Amino acid sequence: MQGTEPKVYYYAHSIPANEAPLSHVSNALVTLTIASVVGVVVYFSRDSVRRVLLWVSEQEVWIIVLVYVALFTTVSLPLMWGYIVVNIAAGYMFGTWRGLGITVSTATLGVLLGHLFIRGCLRQVVERHLVKSRLLRSLLLVLGGTHAFRVIAITRLTPIPFGLQNAAFAVSKVPTWLYLCASVLGLFPTQLLNSYLGTTVRNLDDVVSQSSTSSTSTTTGWVVFAVQTGFDDMMNGETPPTFTSDKEEADYWRQKAMEFKQSLEETREELEEFQSGSRDLEAELEAQLEQSETRCSEYQSQVNRLALENDALKERLERLHNEFNSQVTSLQSELSGIKSIKDELTKHIRKLEQDNDDLDRAKRATVASLEDFEARLNLAIERNAFLESELDEKEELSVSVQRLKDETRDLRQELSINKGKDENEPDNDRATELTRLTSTTPKIAALQKKQFIQPPKLDLTTSLPIGEGNGGVLVDSNKMALHSTQHTDSTPNTPGIPPHPLPSLSNGPMTPSSRISALNIVGDLLRKVGMKIQQINRDLNRVNSVFKADRNS
Repeated sequence: MQGTEPKVYYYAHSIPANEAPLSHVSNALVTLTIASVVGVVVYFSRDSVRRVLLWVSEQEVWIIVLVYVALFTTVSLPLMWGYIVVNIAAGYMFGTWRGLGITVSTATLGVLLGHLFIRGCLRQVVERHLVKSRLLRSLLLVLGGTHAFRVIAITRLTPIPFGLQNAAFAVSKVPTWLYLCASVLGLFPTQLLNSYLGTTVRNLDDVVSQSSTSSTSTTTGWVVFAVQTGFDDMMNGETPPTFTSDKEEADYWRQKAMEFKQSLEETREELEEFQSGSRDLEAELEAQLEQSETRCSEYQSQVNRLALENDALKERLERLHNEFNSQVTSLQSELSGIKSIKDELTKHIRKLEQDNDDLDRAKRATVASLEDFEARLNLAIERNAFLESELDEKEELSVSVQRLKDETRDLRQELSINKGKDENEPDNDRATELTRLTSTTPKIAALQKKQFIQPPKLDLTTSLPIGEGNGGVLVDSNKMALHSTQHTDSTPNTPGIPPHPLPSLSNGPMTPSSRISALNIVGDLLRKVGMKIQQINRDLNRVNSVFKADRNS
């Protein structure tokens, strides 16, 4: 306290005299008049203000940030006002919460820039004029203590002009970071309130209409601006009075010195009270600090215990994770093996289905060929039956012919024997014999026409399959030829009978060559039928073996 006393008395030599009550009233009236004029001008130029706000709201984000930083830097300077207007404008353009965010960020940056500018460029000017206000002198004394953060935060909530607060904080010895943090905390309530007020007039219709809400909000804003401006003028707008003599001036300054001395004593008393209260508060805070440290130690032990549990759980989780990974890997390998087996089985099944289809097609083709072969075999059997019937008829005719030949031979022998007797016999007996011979000769000719003349040597080596009519006996064509030869050769060549047949028998329906060719054709057909039957049997055996293999598999 002793270090600040000379500085106070040094500034006391330049302090002007007190104004008369009339002077204070006149200053207040002037301030109110100026505020009213400014409010009226802004009210009637609201269309221009609205266009400016709309233009700003339509710009890029970085342009809006630069504009607001410049505005907040400007209103942070001493003797400047408009901080509330900028806050309300943010709420008007962007709403309560977005406007609050823009206001907090840009106001913090603007307050920082204004603080650095005042501290670097306007420090001496502010120090010369700041001691005129007793309130600000007390504020500077309090800022030199240990509760600067609390004092700055509370001062931001007072109606002291915004620029004057920034000037007082700039010439103090408060660190910049402490000043900035306390300003952010102290300005937040007013920023929230002003953003809400701006939101009530965010609509263009609310601004231009005569509704009670918009009018009340606008009037409230301008009244606050006017009060702020008037308070700023009253705090900083004192003018020194005029003196008629040097003695009057000395008395005035002596009286002011006594007043400041008395003010200093009062300030000291307040400071002592504040220090005693702060000591009590410090003791209480130390007790709370000890309790907090005890709780912190307990919390730290809990944190350590939980950290150990967390590490154990992490190890367990990692172990389980590794086990699960190994299980998943093994299951994936098994799944891949099963998939490969499934693919192989699918391919095998597809191949079996294709083989089945091929076998079905082969079976159908074999069945169709068997049906064709059966039809052809039945046709051959029918032809064979016809041939057998013809052969039987031929045998019967051969027997009849042989019998007739024997009868003819006997008759010829009888004729030759009776030839000698005819000369001695009467004509009636000869006529009777001739009549008998002439009646027998046409019968022999008719039988010879029906006879199948067999060549003596017919070279047919094919066995003819006979149907069920003759017991399934195979008839050899060579044997038939030999049999016919034996029949023809069995007739003895008597001297009186020529070896060739009768002339009437040489005109048969078929020649021997045509008969031989027909028999050869029939033999070839029968041989082909036998080959086809053998092939069919082989195919049937192969199909049966395939079906048995499928059933076994």
